[in-house]
Amino acid sequence: MLKGDVTILVNTSDGFEDCWFPFFKIFKENWKECPFPILLNTEFKEFKYEGLDVISSKVHEGIENRRLTWSECLIRGLNQIKSPLILYLQEDYFLTSAIEEEKLLGYIKLMQVNPQIRHIGLTNFGSRGPFSDSGFLGLKKIGQKNSYRVSTQAGLWRRETLLSLIEPYESGWMFEIFGTKRSARKKELFLTVDPNRSEGIFSYIFTGIIKGKWHTDVPELFGKYDLYPDFNKRGFINSKNNYFQEKYLLYSKMILDPALLLKSLRSIYVK
Repeated sequence: MLKGDVTILVNTSDGFEDCWFPFFKIFKENWKECPFPILLNTEFKEFKYEGLDVISSKVHEGIENRRLTWSECLIRGLNQIKSPLILYLQEDYFLTSAIEEEKLLGYIKLMQVNPQIRHIGLTNFGSRGPFSDSGFLGLKKIGQKNSYRVSTQAGLWRRETLLSLIEPYESGWMFEIFGTKRSARKKELFLTVDPNRSEGIFSYIFTGIIKGKWHTDVPELFGKYDLYPDFNKRGFINSKNNYFQEKYLLYSKMILDPALLLKSLRSIYVK
């Protein structure tokens, strides 16, 4: 396997700095011999973790007159990566069990020898069914019209494919919705781990931060690793993540900016 073919991208922003040390401590404990370089996609800040090859992207350096969008930060981070394959993660994907390294490396090799595979989802949190047989052991094909065909959950991506789906003015939520629509027009092969598995290759709390507050399962997990941050600074989410509530809030924001919504709708047909 060519190690230079893969970079781990941990997408973040400086406002989530309190997640970085817990994330990497838990990551290191559950993948003790991680062979790949890691790009932590920060805005201005630098972070290192002993025993891991972590580089901070600092994508916002030199830009002072405005705040970059979520997508602009992601584009700038991806442009710092030279490897053809990306393992995409986010800073609040706190692992709940050891990474299935043998299977993960097998999927990476599968992408190396099968250029038609553009994406492999590694969790049960991403794309939704129905799925179909892919011809590859342990993997299902994500249909062209599946919801969340494009997801920001843990997954392997061809760098060029991920870049081709991003519009610089979109938020993360908009990227998933409209990136999915854009991907539906492309005859590209997207796969995911078999959803009948009890867990994905990456098993983590879904997700550690919800609307800026800690998930209620985080303290118990952190305690296993002797991690005791000041949870009061963020507080805890009061209820389970409500799918319909999140959708309502998202579409309400987009309706308030019809020009932005129109740009994303237009991108479905012209990109």
